[in-house]
Amino acid sequence: MDEEHLKYLEKSGVPKKFAMWAIAYLTSLGIDAQLEDISANFDHSLTLAENKTILKSKHPIAMSEQLAQLQTQELQAEVQNRQAQQDYIQQFQAQEREAIDKLALAQDASEGAEAGASKHSQTMKVLIQNVAGGFSPSLFVVSDEIGIGKTHTIYEAMREAQLVHGKDWVIFNGYTTPLGIYNFMFEHKDKKIIVFDDIDSAYKNSTILSFFKSATSNPTGIRKMQYNTTSKARTAPCEFQLSAGCIFIANEIPNNLMMRAMISRSLYYEIRLTYHEKANLIANFSRLNYKNTTQEQRREALTFLLDHNPQALQDFSYRTIQKLYQLMLQNPQNWKETARSILQYDEQMQAFIEAEQEPTTSGAIMRFKELTGNGERSYFRIKKKYYAKILGQPIPKSN
Repeated sequence: MDEEHLKYLEKSGVPKKFAMWAIAYLTSLGIDAQLEDISANFDHSLTLAENKTILKSKHPIAMSEQLAQLQTQELQAEVQNRQAQQDYIQQFQAQEREAIDKLALAQDASEGAEAGASKHSQTMKVLIQNVAGGFSPSLFVVSDEIGIGKTHTIYEAMREAQLVHGKDWVIFNGYTTPLGIYNFMFEHKDKKIIVFDDIDSAYKNSTILSFFKSATSNPTGIRKMQYNTTSKARTAPCEFQLSAGCIFIANEIPNNLMMRAMISRSLYYEIRLTYHEKANLIANFSRLNYKNTTQEQRREALTFLLDHNPQALQDFSYRTIQKLYQLMLQNPQNWKETARSILQYDEQMQAFIEAEQEPTTSGAIMRFKELTGNGERSYFRIKKKYYAKILGQPIPKSN
């Protein structure tokens, strides 16, 4: 083996184990390994096994009788392994669906609340109590997914922390101006908590950010708010002391110096829900009254949603099932046909789920290519995303 070439690949960031294998593999095929740009083709976002699969597909082995027999044995082992994995996924999803159905059919409200309790709401309860008790001046709650119930989780955690809306805490949401924020903060300066929700545009306003920076900074224990303006709409003094803690709920955080400074002074919590957690929340939500829908209709909408490949939906959230309710109210007899046409899917995820029915990895990759036009790297990235979001855990390997 060319030691100089091996050292070059290691310096280029290629793991030594893979570099040694790649050189040996290419050499066994009669290919000069130095003519193959191994470092450029190595994808650090994929596993070593996945990178090997890609290189093998690019340079397949010419079959001899002995080698064909060996590969047949390897193929049989792979088929058994993939079948075990698929059986595991199906069992996992069946148990998951059974739990969701049980939650949706729960008669006792406390039973449903307990069954649908989210680990996030429990964590939020602790963090909220920390802010309400004055131990931390502020908390950022962030999720890049819309419609997963961030606000609902806050309300639930507030209730569990025995904080009363209006008395102990208030919420500010929607479009605002610097003066509107300043007046609101003064009006509720002595509450335990002020929640700022759905104000993503405010995070791009330097004046509002200066207020929030003051609200999240208390090196001396005193948070002083100041705003000098000649506007007659100002109802607050030009200076006041803020006692309330602040909770910021956001879909995204702008990457600027002032925002980073605010976050560094605050508690920070990201909500990242698996498919199972989302399904539980939606099932629990389906038990709540919505306009003139009956409980039977809401169960029907939930069943419809869960039966239509929800793992690949672009938007699997409260808002999705609300849309189904609205269609059902408008046309109780024929709402399903319209519902099918409005559900929007992640085409790559949808293709991956279909391709995974193939008995071998190479067959799944080939099917994925046929459906999407994309190659091995896209397949493995979607696979990683699928297991992270859908299962919420790595899939076990069969023995």
